[in-house]
Amino acid sequence: MSAEVESVDGGYSHSNPQSKNERFPRLTVKERENIIENSKSKGTKKMTKYGVNVFTEWLTARKTSTKFEDLPVPVLDQTLKKFYSEVRNTDGKLYAKSTYVGIRAAINRHLSSPPHNKKFNILTDLDFHLSNKMFNSMLKKIQAEGLHKASHYPPITEGDMEKLRSSEILSLGSAKTLQYKVWFSLMLHLGRRGRENLRNFTENTFQVKSDDLGIEYVEMVSSETTKNHQGDLSDKSFETKPRMYATGENDCPVLAFKKYIEKRNPSSQYFFQQPRPRVTESDNIWYTIRPVGEKSLNNFMKQISEAAKLSKVYTNHSVRASTVKILAHAGVPNREIMKITGHKCEASLDSYNADSSDKQKRSYSGVLSGKCLQSESTQTGLMIQPTNLSVKAGAQLSPSFAPHFPPYQQLRIPNVSNLSVSYQKQFEIHNSSVQVRDSFELLSEGRVSAAM
Repeated sequence: MSAEVESVDGGYSHSNPQSKNERFPRLTVKERENIIENSKSKGTKKMTKYGVNVFTEWLTARKTSTKFEDLPVPVLDQTLKKFYSEVRNTDGKLYAKSTYVGIRAAINRHLSSPPHNKKFNILTDLDFHLSNKMFNSMLKKIQAEGLHKASHYPPITEGDMEKLRSSEILSLGSAKTLQYKVWFSLMLHLGRRGRENLRNFTENTFQVKSDDLGIEYVEMVSSETTKNHQGDLSDKSFETKPRMYATGENDCPVLAFKKYIEKRNPSSQYFFQQPRPRVTESDNIWYTIRPVGEKSLNNFMKQISEAAKLSKVYTNHSVRASTVKILAHAGVPNREIMKITGHKCEASLDSYNADSSDKQKRSYSGVLSGKCLQSESTQTGLMIQPTNLSVKAGAQLSPSFAPHFPPYQQLRIPNVSNLSVSYQKQFEIHNSSVQVRDSFELLSEGRVSAAM
């Protein structure tokens, strides 16, 4: 059966399905539209569908046609004006600012995408000045009611991080806990978004390598499309290659990774495979050929939180927030953190590191209450315990590794005003002395804390 395709001159002809391997295959209108649609991230599609559904539900409640795509621009402007003023959530309350803004953006994406392909923009065009005036007024109303602050994923607290690392839930002794350990380590060290592409990971996604000093590390070697990096012409950022380094300790993340690879089922390409219920150390294979379900993968951190009895139930994205928080509190510059997390602009990191840690807040309160000992209040440095690293015999240490031998050195920060706003919180009481090491060690140990 042939398919109808649009010809170059605007007419229609019929294509032969067998011609797909030709140099210039004829694509149907639907196939071309699918290329555009498939370039959008899953999250964007989900939010677009949600926003449009809210709008059509409001239209239905007002006994108005839901075919808003066909409305003349002046009528659509008036319709949106009423919608912006009256839309509420299922509890009859105003939406939070981020959701409210997202709904308007979703409607605009829907109108500009196939098959509608509208040329106007409801966000910026003057033809929509009435609806946008109402929209901006509603934003002020939302702020007045305290709904303007976004609810961000909380980073894992220092106390919970210590509890987590000492818990059996990240041990290497069972199939499930080993998988948790590998997942958590990869998310933390590579700064990955909590639910992004996890199900797409395969046996070829990661690779163990050695650097110029012979220290082993794990690196992601396959390319992928992410929310921040879609691969279009606007994506001009450099390719980042964050690494997860070996620590030489019993809970070494690279050691866990290598054991996991060894125990995977070779008959399946999926990286995250379902664990077998009962295994022993002598068993060669700990996992089945079936992949871990997407819903289960998306709730790994929730499962870990409950099993380790942490102070709160964290989400997968809390691990990424912890990556930023740990490195920022250790004095790592934003540009270096971005090389790990893949953020496109420094402002994106502010939401992760806008607040001080629990330990810093306790220390600051102690200073203000006059309860802090003099020896404790003279510095707000970051104490990082040393880690033993093994290198090849006779290897020469590069200048960048000199701080590791001895394991740390002190750097004096003489002028706090030169620090970015996100870092000044740590030093707002006293000038401080900070002890730093490479980011992979900070993340491996998770013992970055303010020594007050």
